Amino acid sequence: MSEKQNMNEKDATVTVKRVHQITEVTEADHKFIIAFCLVIGYVIALVIPMLLDKTETLELVAATLSGPVGTVVGYYFGSKTNK
Repeated sequence: MSEKQNMNEKDATVTVKRVHQITEVTEADHKFIIAFCLVIGYVIALVIPMLLDKTETLELVAATLSGPVGTVVGYYFGSKTNK
C-alpha cells in the first residue's frame, strides 16, 4: 500500500479543515460578487448598443437598468461596517 492510502482519519480531517479555511467565502464576498456581476452586465448592456450605433436602444437600456444597478451598488457600499 502506498503512503497516500495509509492516511488516517485525523490527517484527512486536518486536510479538509485547511482546504475549508482557504476556500471559505464570506457574506461580504457574496455581496461583492453580486454587485460586480451586475455592474459588468450593465456595462455590457450599454456597450452593445453603442457599438451598433443604436442611440434609442442605449437610452432605453440605460434608463431601465440604472435604478436596479444603483440600488445594488448602494446596498453593497452602504452595508459595510467599520471594524
